[in-house]
Amino acid sequence: MPGTEVSRRKGAASSRRRPMSEPDLVALDPSVLQEEDEAALTTRGAAYLQEYVRTERRSTLLMKNLAVVVIEMRRRFTTEDGLPDMRGRSYPYRERIAEVYLRAGVPEDSEDRIRANLRYHIGNLLREELTPQELEDYGLLPAAPRDRKRAKDAERDALVAAARAELTAGEADKAVVAARSASAPSQDEGGSPGSQAEKQPLVRVTADYIQLGKAASNIVGKMDVSVIDDVMTDGQRAKLDGYLASMQETLRKLRRHTRKRTSGT
Repeated sequence: MPGTEVSRRKGAASSRRRPMSEPDLVALDPSVLQEEDEAALTTRGAAYLQEYVRTERRSTLLMKNLAVVVIEMRRRFTTEDGLPDMRGRSYPYRERIAEVYLRAGVPEDSEDRIRANLRYHIGNLLREELTPQELEDYGLLPAAPRDRKRAKDAERDALVAAARAELTAGEADKAVVAARSASAPSQDEGGSPGSQAEKQPLVRVTADYIQLGKAASNIVGKMDVSVIDDVMTDGQRAKLDGYLASMQETLRKLRRHTRKRTSGT
């Protein structure tokens, strides 16, 4: 076995025997890393990662600290264009980050999940540190992963609300038909109106309409303008604008009826 591989495995075993001390478990200030060399950054990163694997009591803080270390590592390497390797794609950087995972003793069945979690926190920090122009130069989206996650959550909630509203609308339509049939004058009754019990569907349908209005307001309210401005393409924005314009026209027609009883006319 090559000597370097033996030393790496010894380093990993030694690191596993020394749990991270409590004072290390604080939010990491990026400025303290500027004087550390690559070897020190590797050791620090491995310590954070090892502790993350060992316990998840402080997993979010540990992963954020590791993200700070990794971003500082990336600054030490350059791309073919001479820029800092902020996306972590250069071969020397990949060798260095592989050393971090090796020394931390990350289990194979956890590595993919840990890498995805680390990318999430790195992405958030990069949006805080880089200017909009730098993000564009690196081919990165302006929106941070946490903002994109919020947008997806809002989209999911909106879809659920829309499905519920559509179901409510269908039930309301059935109730309207039933209510009109119940309240229509009967020839056998000499044209007398329906009983109070027969008018109950109308009471339910008005409540359903209130819920529909509330659901529609909630759905539109969940749209994040930062997603429209920073994430959507021009084509997607135009398509959404078409839906909003159609919705606006429908709302305008409906409000003619909701306002006519209260406008004094």
